[in-house]
Amino acid sequence: MTHAELFQLFTEDQRDREAMPPFPSPEAEAMLARDRARLARVEQIVADGGAVDAEDCFHAALVCQHGPELADIERAHELARRAVALDATHASARRLVCASEDRLLRRRGLPQRWGTQFIVGADGVWALEPLDGSVDDAERERQGLPSIAEQLARAERESRRTRQA
Repeated sequence: MTHAELFQLFTEDQRDREAMPPFPSPEAEAMLARDRARLARVEQIVADGGAVDAEDCFHAALVCQHGPELADIERAHELARRAVALDATHASARRLVCASEDRLLRRRGLPQRWGTQFIVGADGVWALEPLDGSVDDAERERQGLPSIAEQLARAERESRRTRQA
């Protein structure tokens, strides 16, 4: 049975990201404060043994994925991997394993493998973070990820949307 509070924290995290505020702004600072509070609560629930099934682990992982510290991303990756170990068919957790790996690599100054991470310039232009070329589109598809061409098209769409806002 899914942990209700982890689901609520996950839902709040996703709601904050539906209308991502521009950085820097008071709205962005408020969102980051909410992120920190959610992360602290998720860490306590996980430490208390509250993440027991794949869905719990996925919800906790996604909140951790948005944490500010490298250790938060490492925890996200660990929890996403645990979710997949508990349920290999959990498509969202499989994608999060890839995204958290990419985020870890980028935070360490290395190129990403899966093509899940973008950078947004001060001018609002989105770009795909550097790739190492070790993963092809067929493998991305097996993991439920978009192709690099689809990611580049997304970057273009988001850049247009950002510039129009």
